[in-house]
Amino acid sequence: MKITLSVDDASVRAALRRLSPPRRLRAQRSALQAGALMIESGAKRRAPVRTGFLRASIRAQEATPQEAEVTVGAEYGRFVEYGTSRQRARPYLRPTLNEDRQTIVRAVAETLRRWVEER
Repeated sequence: MKITLSVDDASVRAALRRLSPPRRLRAQRSALQAGALMIESGAKRRAPVRTGFLRASIRAQEATPQEAEVTVGAEYGRFVEYGTSRQRARPYLRPTLNEDRQTIVRAVAETLRRWVEER
């Protein structure tokens, strides 16, 4: 199971255009990693714990230079998130995105801003 967050903002695009291509790539990777790590942290805080395996299997990683993803390695992670006919849902990923979205986007934008200012 994975979840994807994209930040498509005119000011972010404008800031990135001011960087050289190699620096832009490093800035994108750094900013996306900052956002993905926040999602990972929030999901780990919210994940129910019986053995700790679910929580430990949540990982942020780079998918492409323009995308980062947070994956859940535990095969049963989706059943915990969405529930089943026998088990109620105990969401941990969706609440992280819904409740922390503005903070995550600010972290991504702040990381990009620092890269632009360090030019």
